Amino acid sequence: MATFSYTKTFSAGETIVADDLMTNFNDVGNFVKGANLTDANLATPFANVVFSVHFGTVSDGTTESRRLAIPSGVAVTWVEAQVAFEAGAGTASVLITDDGANVLNSALTKDAPGAVASTTSFAIAESAAGSALVISVQETEGGGGGDDLSDVQVTVWAKIKIRS
Repeated sequence: MATFSYTKTFSAGETIVADDLMTNFNDVGNFVKGANLTDANLATPFANVVFSVHFGTVSDGTTESRRLAIPSGVAVTWVEAQVAFEAGAGTASVLITDDGANVLNSALTKDAPGAVASTTSFAIAESAAGSALVISVQETEGGGGGDDLSDVQVTVWAKIKIRS
């Protein structure tokens, strides 16, 4: 981070000359106009973003997908993905793609209703602005027909730079 200091310093109650004050104003101007303020020291921290997708029913042996678009001008850094479902006897298998490339290192699976399965293992660290995301849930048979999954919730946490 760039550091700044004034050429002239003043003490309380001291009488100052306009030239000394102008020197300090010039110090500020030169600092701002110079190469001291870069993207690295102007960038702000990240803000958290949540992509949450609900699938009412995923039928036995089928795949349901939802398409999302990352807004232009905003890249996202992936943090965590989770899946849970309310009822059913099958397994929910989640895949996330970014313009066809796998976002997760492997499918995120959950084989029983109730608790949440999660991962922080991503094949790509960041998705670019304007990317097309596809979140898919496949029901893989859990022991015979009628293994529909109900109320499947996929949640993906990401972070974005507030300003760069």
